[in-house]
Amino acid sequence: MSNLIKIGEIVGVHGLKGEVRVFSTSEFPQRFLNLNQVTLRRGQDIKQLQVSSARAHKGLYILTFEGVASRNAAETLRGFELVVAAQDALPLPPGQWYIWQIIGCEVFIAQTGQLVGKVTQVLQPPANDVYVVEAEGKTYYIPATKEVVGNVDVNQGRIEIVPLAGMLE
Repeated sequence: MSNLIKIGEIVGVHGLKGEVRVFSTSEFPQRFLNLNQVTLRRGQDIKQLQVSSARAHKGLYILTFEGVASRNAAETLRGFELVVAAQDALPLPPGQWYIWQIIGCEVFIAQTGQLVGKVTQVLQPPANDVYVVEAEGKTYYIPATKEVVGNVDVNQGRIEIVPLAGMLE
């Protein structure tokens, strides 16, 4: 299974009856309340499990899976990521993209068409996302703001920017 998108991670167990605590990394955390089946991944290990119950609890989600009835069984799932296939990701409003769609895009200067580099990472400090762009041994930090980021075409893997003074030096 390739192109799997992480939507959460099992960070621990809850109680004695096989419940797990899930930290959501999804833009739509309420999705956990309606899951019938999940795909779990840890490295190359991938499992499909049926969800018996789900509820929100103190900023996390408590899930119970069929066939996982004890604390010890639940403990074996700690560290697994909950993933969905990219084509099953919930749609975002226009002008918004998932981080996995941005990573790998090539960045160009809008005015000249000059290639700056490729997005290798997206940082998420409090103010706005920052695209980490690498090329020829250099690293650039591009703020993902309306003033800097112009056209984004994730289908073509292309982002155009209007760099601020000194940004690319």
